[in-house]
This record gives sequence, C-alpha cells and structure tokens, in this order.
Amino acid sequence: MHSGVQSEVSGEVDPMNRIEFRLERELQFQIKGKHSRGTLVIGGLRRKEKTGDLDECWACAWSLAEIHTETAEICGEDPLDA
Repeated sequence: MHSGVQSEVSGEVDPMNRIEFRLERELQFQIKGKHSRGTLVIGGLRRKEKTGDLDECWACAWSLAEIHTETAEICGEDPLDA
C-alpha cells in the first residue's frame, strides 16, 4: 500500500521517505437522519515526488467506513502537516 520513494541509484525504497503506523477509531455519525457507526483508519506516511504542477509533499493514508471506504491520501509539507 505504501511504496515510499525509490532511490534513483539502487531502486530500493528509502526508509527515510516512509513512516509506517496505523490508528483506528470507531466513530458514530449521522447521515440523512440515519445513525451509523464506522471505523476511521489513519496510517502510513510517505514522501511523494513532484509530479507535473504538484510539488513534493508528504501523504498520509486514511479511510472512513460508510463515507469513504477506499484508502485516500491527504498531503502536507512535512509528516506532521500531512
């Protein structure tokens, strides 16, 4: 899931460009009057290289059952910002 950034020389993933962790929290929420429960999952940070108009950033993976079940990423300037 988290590939990190590969070294141009060796092709190996640089461990300084990836931080592995996983946080889970069950949440209760209401959608259109219907009460529901879902698990928020946050985990894994990786440095993303500049592509096109997008600058280099750190991306943090997340998903939320019932609302966004597929893993998505949010970016920041550094790991804490992401």
